[in-house]
Amino acid sequence: MTSSIFLAFSPKVELAKAVRKATAKAAGPKSQEQKDRKKQLDRERADKLRAENLEQRALIESRRRHPIAF
Repeated sequence: MTSSIFLAFSPKVELAKAVRKATAKAAGPKSQEQKDRKKQLDRERADKLRAENLEQRALIESRRRHPIAF
């Protein structure tokens, strides 16, 4: 026999869910300008991450080729 305590979320979780739902943005239709802006920002973010990744790879490769002797 299971207790009813296991059948529901705690009051704190229920409160957190209610607050999150109340403060969430309304998902309205986006204009084409907003969509284009988001695509541009996503592209810029991806390019920046790619550049950082390539820099890290180059650093790792250079350390593999020229290890520092202690």
